[in-house]
Amino acid sequence: MRFLYPLIILFVFALSMGLLVANTVFVSPKEEALAFLEDIKTADLSRAVKRFGGNVCRCPAKGGWGSYLIYVSAQEPNLAFTVGKNFKVGEPKIHQVNHPAKYNVPWERPEDTVVDVPVKFEKNDRPYFLPLKMAYGYKMTEEELRAFAKDPDTEAYKGFYLRLRPSIEKDAIMPKKGSISQEAELEFQAILKDKSRLLKKDEEALAREKRQNDQAAQELREIFGDEAADYVEPKDAGPVVKPDGSEMSKEEVLKLLPRLDSCMVRLHVVRKGQLREWTIFHFAVISNILDLPDGSQLKMKQSQRPGYRMDEVRPQLKENQD
Repeated sequence: MRFLYPLIILFVFALSMGLLVANTVFVSPKEEALAFLEDIKTADLSRAVKRFGGNVCRCPAKGGWGSYLIYVSAQEPNLAFTVGKNFKVGEPKIHQVNHPAKYNVPWERPEDTVVDVPVKFEKNDRPYFLPLKMAYGYKMTEEELRAFAKDPDTEAYKGFYLRLRPSIEKDAIMPKKGSISQEAELEFQAILKDKSRLLKKDEEALAREKRQNDQAAQELREIFGDEAADYVEPKDAGPVVKPDGSEMSKEEVLKLLPRLDSCMVRLHVVRKGQLREWTIFHFAVISNILDLPDGSQLKMKQSQRPGYRMDEVRPQLKENQD
């Protein structure tokens, strides 16, 4: 009898470990990618954030991985425009990526994959694609808006992800309360209140944050040139003024805004070893199709900045990003 309890404990432990290994080993990158998009679709950002990670030293942006899921962080790329939206996913395509890392035993071999997931939005949930000035809170003329409506693809890479909006209502870019973790909430509030405010962090964290801020500033200069300081963070949609000086109504503006019908979400899904969990390392949104105000569709060609290398996400696959 005295051996029975230890045996029961060992059996339960072995069973638990077996289930853990089975759930880890036999989950595919395709399943991980689809689960990630489902978490975003249902606005379960706390679960979505937990799926981020990496197989090399790559730290999350200021505010944590959740920064890539809300507008107010100003991080790009960004999937905020998909959060809580009704969309259908097509059959994913999986591409293996060769990994040069060394390992001692077979189960420590890291794995890299790229999962391309077609996404099509339901008609009423298609994100609006805003003109650059409007998306950053600046006033624009009706003539400028109409010109944009005819050619929304020109320089679309400027703030592309942050210009895709659920609406043009006030506070449309604010995350819904309770949709993000408490830690991320604190970071986001710090960002909102004071860009220079630093939470309690060690020297390594502060140095990492400075590098990230410097890199972000450099990327803004590369994208926006001399106007970089004007486009640091997205804001509520700016007003549109008619020739007589009056403002266009929201209804009038919405009729002139293109909407995102479909796209391809490209997820770089990795794991550090055969017994580790798959994680989302990087992502991009490509092959974007806009529904234009005149009823036609436009396949975007300028949604990624010039010189942007898709091999940052997909090292072994050299394909046209659009």
